[in-house]
Amino acid sequence: MFDDVMDRLRSSYTRSVETNPAVARSKNQGKPVVGVFGYMTPLEIIEAAGVFPVRLLGAPIDISDANQFQTNFMCHFGRSVLELGLRGNYAALDGLVGEYACEGGGNLAQTLLEVTRPRYEFFLSLPHNAGESALEFYVAELEAFRKSLGASFGGAVDDASLRGAVRVANEQRGLLRELYDLRGLGEGVAITGAEMANVIEYTQSVPKVEANALLRELISGARGRPTKPFSGPRLLLLGTRLHDSDLYEAIEEFGGMVVGDGLQTASQAFWHDVDESLPPLEALARHTLFGVPCSFMCSERVAERRLDHLLMLHKRYHAGGVVVVVEKWCDSMQMDRPFMIDRLRTLGIPVLSIEVERSSGASQIRNRLEALTEMMQQA
Repeated sequence: MFDDVMDRLRSSYTRSVETNPAVARSKNQGKPVVGVFGYMTPLEIIEAAGVFPVRLLGAPIDISDANQFQTNFMCHFGRSVLELGLRGNYAALDGLVGEYACEGGGNLAQTLLEVTRPRYEFFLSLPHNAGESALEFYVAELEAFRKSLGASFGGAVDDASLRGAVRVANEQRGLLRELYDLRGLGEGVAITGAEMANVIEYTQSVPKVEANALLRELISGARGRPTKPFSGPRLLLLGTRLHDSDLYEAIEEFGGMVVGDGLQTASQAFWHDVDESLPPLEALARHTLFGVPCSFMCSERVAERRLDHLLMLHKRYHAGGVVVVVEKWCDSMQMDRPFMIDRLRTLGIPVLSIEVERSSGASQIRNRLEALTEMMQQA
């Protein structure tokens, strides 16, 4: 049963907006589709407007046209999103939303909106600190976003619709945490790291109601599936995002397993629910500003809070070592890396650090896992 559900999952989406069947299904049903460049935008507001938000995931492609607009010492992921836009990959979309996250990402998002001229566009200004004044500003920004969506896609986005969207999103967060536990809590795993990477990508590429139904099937299938034993290292990943499942597969080929992560696009995004007892825009703003922060944030203890999250997972999933995966030209993560490695090693946790660009760095880690395993045995 589990393998059948995974096959259905993999066949129901693609990374490319142009060929993603979920985009085509939504369009055929008369539902608008908006591409989202960035990982901090509260998708619940878009969903409450009756619009399907699909993440722009980039691609491991050669960059040519985008280099006319952006320097090549910005992250490959962001430049690939712009490259795909210039090639017409987003022509089927009804709009694009960008956000001011890191300096490079904000610049790339604004360039994408300017050169592709989507039918609907919004650039979300995200505060880089987490004080009360930032909260007040961000709630007002989300209010403007809500009104913009309502005006463009057919009516006001009321609090009842927002609360419904938050409930569906919180359900998905809980389902993903349950799958993480099925992978990480036992000696063997009911779902592998590579399979979980596919699941995360899937949830960013299809409507949440559709995804949640399949995730429930997947959990049921995983519970009835014989656990997969492994004798190699139990590892956590730390970073922003991964391009593919190759890194997970390389670790599994070595006999190890990724049992958890501190990735912005994975556990950091869904480990905590949005507070349903608060007014919905305030709840969404608080979830973004006061949750596990991305490295570009400038609040107090940004790196420490991310480290606390990682250490919680390290204890929960009985991990041995940590693989720090840094995207080339990601300045904020590059600046965090020395602190993270030093603190982890001070705590006696073996660390392997790799730098990636257009792919996930699987070839690097194959040659270095043996050294990491030796460090773990000596720890």
